Amino acid sequence: MPKDNTPPPWSALAFVALILLMYGGIYLASLNDIEKAEVGDCVAVDPSDADSPYSIVDCGAGSARLKVLQRLPDINADECMTVAGASRSVSIISDDDNIEICMGGKDIDPAKAVNVAQEGECLELFGDDAQRLPCSQSAAKYKILKRLTNVQKHLVPFACEEIPNTTSTYSWSWEPSGSGPQIVPLTAAVVFCLTPNGM
Repeated sequence: MPKDNTPPPWSALAFVALILLMYGGIYLASLNDIEKAEVGDCVAVDPSDADSPYSIVDCGAGSARLKVLQRLPDINADECMTVAGASRSVSIISDDDNIEICMGGKDIDPAKAVNVAQEGECLELFGDDAQRLPCSQSAAKYKILKRLTNVQKHLVPFACEEIPNTTSTYSWSWEPSGSGPQIVPLTAAVVFCLTPNGM
């Protein structure tokens, strides 16, 4: 009697299940691809992942560090610097489209973002951080006399020497993006020459 080499039905089902699981896993992973990020999405950062350091996560997750503030229809990190609250960006280059995703801290309030503060506006300083506030608020202790851009880090302490009535300075830098060893920026993106509010 010839031997029956027909595989049992359960092995075919197991094979199909394995294929579905593989493709399902790929699909689920693709849901976290940063290029699919929309404004308001939260982002985790894994510097050890050289290929994809950014991934979309639930805003309630402990790993959520950044929030997407804007998607620009071209590769332009400099334009992201003008988006209120943005502190870093990631460039996405694909066959379909090239975009720049502008991101800031998960809890950033764009209305108080210091990166877009202008001369005549006021700041609250706390430690190494600052936020923009209406000059009428008591916490807004400093008024901006001058806004300087792209100042060499070693020149920041002297940048406002020629600005009359300056009593202090505050500098803001763009965060490095990407993975691997991070290069410390050699320039401060913005330096503010400040005087006490009310003077």
